[in-house]
Amino acid sequence: MLDYGFNNLNMHKMKLSVFPFNAGAVKAYTKACFVKEGASKDEIFYDGQWVDFDHYAIFQEDWLASHQ
Repeated sequence: MLDYGFNNLNMHKMKLSVFPFNAGAVKAYTKACFVKEGASKDEIFYDGQWVDFDHYAIFQEDWLASHQ
C-alpha cells in the first residue's frame, strides 16, 4: 500500500490512527517507519471506558529513503 501510494499516486503523507494498547499494530506501524504525531484523548468509549487514539504518519521522503 505504501509503495503504491508513494510511487504511483505520488502521495506526500499517509496517516493512521490506532489504539495505544494494540501493541502488535503499533509495532508493525513503527517497523514500517510510521512516526507518532499525537494523540486524541478519550476519543472513543471502548470496553466500558474512554480510551485514546494515537495518530501516526509517514512522509513520502522518509519512506523512500528507508527503501533505497
